[in-house]
Amino acid sequence: GSSRVSGMVRLCQECKNLLYPKNGSSYRELVFYCKICRVKTPSRNTVEENLIYENDLSTSKGEMDVAPLFHKDLTLDPALPRRRDIP
Repeated sequence: GSSRVSGMVRLCQECKNLLYPKNGSSYRELVFYCKICRVKTPSRNTVEENLIYENDLSTSKGEMDVAPLFHKDLTLDPALPRRRDIP
């Protein structure tokens, strides 16, 4: 698996401060807004612009590799619920 983190920083055109992502007025609309001057900028809806973090867990064979998701001592944690009816 591999991970990808976006390095794109969006700045306000008016005051050059950081723009923050926010839900827009319509369903599934992403807008960026400035906390200082309250300017809203609509997203261009491209993967490169909207991607914040991507964690690809598939292997080269197309299967999902779940081994890195679970710590080896997870089964020893007494705080986790147990099922005894599974053989």
